[in-house]
Amino acid sequence: MSRPTSKRAKPSPGKRIAHAAVEVINDWGLHARPSAALGRLAKGFDAKITIRHDGRKASASSIAQLLILEAVKGSHLELEAEGPDAEEAIAALAGMFADGFGEDHRVLPGEGSRCGVAVGGVHILHQANDIPHYSIPKTAVAQEQKRLAQAIKDERRHVRELDKGGDRLIAEFSSMMLGMLDEEHVAAQPAQQIRAGLVNAEWALKVCLDEVIEQFNASGNEVIQAHANDYSQMLLRLVGRMAATRRKRAKVREGTKRVVVSASVGAADVIDCYRAGYAGLVTSSGSYSSHAAILARGLGMPALFAVDAKALRGLAEDTQLILDSDAGELHVKPDKEVVKRFAKKTARRRPPAARGKAPAATKTRDGVRVHLHANIEFLDELAPAYAAGAEGIGLYRTEFLFLNRDDEPGEEEQYVAYAAAVKGSGGRPVTFRTADIGHDKGGDGSSHSSAMGLRGIRDSLRRPAAFKEQLRALLRASAHGPMRIMLPMVVHAAELDEAVRLLREAASETGQPPDRLPPVGVMIEIPGAVYAMPQLARRADFFAIGTNDLIQYALAVDRNLAEVAELADSCHPGVISLLARTVRQGKELGREVTMCGELAADPLMACLYCTLGLRGLSMGAGKIEAVRAALGRHSIRGRRRLAERLAAGGSAAEIRELLQGFAEGG
Repeated sequence: MSRPTSKRAKPSPGKRIAHAAVEVINDWGLHARPSAALGRLAKGFDAKITIRHDGRKASASSIAQLLILEAVKGSHLELEAEGPDAEEAIAALAGMFADGFGEDHRVLPGEGSRCGVAVGGVHILHQANDIPHYSIPKTAVAQEQKRLAQAIKDERRHVRELDKGGDRLIAEFSSMMLGMLDEEHVAAQPAQQIRAGLVNAEWALKVCLDEVIEQFNASGNEVIQAHANDYSQMLLRLVGRMAATRRKRAKVREGTKRVVVSASVGAADVIDCYRAGYAGLVTSSGSYSSHAAILARGLGMPALFAVDAKALRGLAEDTQLILDSDAGELHVKPDKEVVKRFAKKTARRRPPAARGKAPAATKTRDGVRVHLHANIEFLDELAPAYAAGAEGIGLYRTEFLFLNRDDEPGEEEQYVAYAAAVKGSGGRPVTFRTADIGHDKGGDGSSHSSAMGLRGIRDSLRRPAAFKEQLRALLRASAHGPMRIMLPMVVHAAELDEAVRLLREAASETGQPPDRLPPVGVMIEIPGAVYAMPQLARRADFFAIGTNDLIQYALAVDRNLAEVAELADSCHPGVISLLARTVRQGKELGREVTMCGELAADPLMACLYCTLGLRGLSMGAGKIEAVRAALGRHSIRGRRRLAERLAAGGSAAEIRELLQGFAEGG
């Protein structure tokens, strides 16, 4: 809050001057409405009032001058008043700043599904969070078991009904939920617990599922932890059925838009809300990697996860909301200006009939073809990736099988996972990166935890038997569809030679003809590898730029260290030059070059590097639509010269300025 500091000026008797330092605390800053309010207030005092910000000054009574100050949330301003009412004027104006100009509008951050904007009134989804616990007599055991069996039967029927629309993604999640209902922890153990513990059905179910939920929560992997929510939500749904009270949902009247708000949601809730026609979904739990989030993205439903729980509890039914799932923001009680700002944005909900079809070819405005693929780590992400329009999987991170366990996965376990990904891709290509364990992927204080330690191909070649297990599993899975194998952290041609030798041995051991091996590629993520590309190209069939690591190695910045993370500047001339050289060399060497780091998901950077010759990008599924749209507005012809100027260097600031011109040029 602002604390005005008033003082009487010394210069001449009768002349009053007062000052105050204030901060802009309302979300949208000093926009038109608060500027007008300040002007009206200032005109009521016998004083000349000036407001200063960042070297600029404005009369408090001039709306235009106040707007030109460009004071946003967090800006610090100086107020000065001169005249008989100086002190009273400063106190009043400072109070208006401290009150946030009386705006009810708030913005709550969260993790968005990146599926556009939803506008509507709050509908609170009530959940049976209080699970009853009481003892029962032996004579009531059969009745309690019957209540549980009926709840499971009803939920199973409801899940099957969810799948009636013929939607492939919903079908996959429905199958998963039916499988969960058939598991021992639900279908058998609770009934036994009722008899052994003489407890009510709700509590018996909780005791059995808590064990499973705790195992998920004990994992050090955030994605695996998120799956505990699936079982928690199933528990709540079954408890609600046994209490004979369904979760209350207002009927969606035709033309009425509503945004569901809940403490937590599961996959079934997302499908329920989608089928019922709700505009969006907001919850205080979950994360971008939860099943609920994956499903929301696949259905194209605007959703926001991990929003402040206390703030959501304070929302009343029908409170107006704007859910911006692209920016990850929830606007509560937006004023007219905010509503106007979002008026042209509509939720990009894809109709069920449109999903599952082959995506339209991505082309620039002048007809240049660019291939867009998705990065994934878990099989759950496969369907949403293709629903988002991916042409294939450009980066399948295999290390998820190796993390957070005491043993290593065997060949058979790996084969099952890889084969499922290939089969699930329906003939679209899948590029598997061999395990890159260490540093940000589960370092333990050993040499694996160093950004420049025993990572990727270095670790694999030190353990050839384990590496060949992975290669054999990949080769066996390649029988089910197109596949490519990508090797991480390669910098020496000898490393690639040894990896190919082991691959040929693995092929011989699995009976794979040596002339039918999957294409083998190298990740370009070490600056030295950029300069070794002519040697690497003798063995490598393709290259993929891993921009995350390439930037951190080029600039000596550990991207996981907060103190220096901001120095990892993608506009640094050294970074631009390295990436441009990689793309150019790939073309000269006759090798495909793709980009699969975070930079590929930046629409402006995607346009820049495609202008320089890149024709393949791989990114998180949620970014595909934005990149496709940007490329569709971009023309490569006539932009190459400016792109080459960008690649030629200059300061990061100069490059940013050129990039802005590059963007505006279309």
